[in-house]
Amino acid sequence: MENPMMKRRIADAFLALAQEKDPAKVSVRDVSSALGINRKTFYYHFPSKEVLINWLFRRDLGHALRDSFPQSCLVFEARDSSPYANYPYYVHIEDAQGRLSHEEFFLLVSHCMNARTIIRTPLFARLLGCAHPLGYNPDCIAGVVHW
Repeated sequence: MENPMMKRRIADAFLALAQEKDPAKVSVRDVSSALGINRKTFYYHFPSKEVLINWLFRRDLGHALRDSFPQSCLVFEARDSSPYANYPYYVHIEDAQGRLSHEEFFLLVSHCMNARTIIRTPLFARLLGCAHPLGYNPDCIAGVVHW
């Protein structure tokens, strides 16, 4: 069974290392060495670095949703369907006319994305094709990261 405390330790070590160098260059070996664990322990909790980064975002978003909305509005995945099932991923809010209201949710998603720009900026650059040999082109992703 996964150890939630170890997951957090691995995530925190990755974040600390990402402060020192480009997150894309932080390896599983770097994270494992920083914690004094072997790579198998990392892979037991996260199949890849990308899954770790997704988990960080979902964790941040889940905490922000729990802090901002009543429990009755939170939407979760089915329990054993994914490693993110403990974290809400959406909210069900209706306006006065009974229509779904998404504005507060998307503002919160934007906040969560901006909170960890040290990780997300270089990764968004790669995903959006904005990367170039000297790093990433901030003009290319400015509208995405800070919409």
